[in-house]
Amino acid sequence: GVVELTVGRVPADAVARLRALMETTQGLIADGRFTDVPGWAEANAAFHEAHVALAGSEPLTETYRRLGVAGLILRTYTDATDADPELACDHRRLVEAYEMGDVEAARAAVREHADRAARSQRAAIAAGGEAP
Repeated sequence: GVVELTVGRVPADAVARLRALMETTQGLIADGRFTDVPGWAEANAAFHEAHVALAGSEPLTETYRRLGVAGLILRTYTDATDADPELACDHRRLVEAYEMGDVEAARAAVREHADRAARSQRAAIAAGGEAP
């Protein structure tokens, strides 16, 4: 829904902020592992919150915050958790879609990222992380 409401419609400075937050996620996965799990949790949550906030709906942004994504990551991921490098690449693809005003590319990036993130969480839980 955020993609539908915002791609091609938000100010350039909002997209630039999203890009800056995306960039902070880029070095946090290397060689199939998270280089800094707490750093990933924080940067990933900040990126996603900023994306949701583009819709301009405080109730929607607050709902995202209540999901507690960073806390879930911190409870389930360890330094030994497999990290699909595409997680960070999905962030880049989403930002690039915003920069190009490409709704379909943004939709695809969000769908692929949601599937990849869910697989990652399930694998981390199965590997011994705490279940939510």
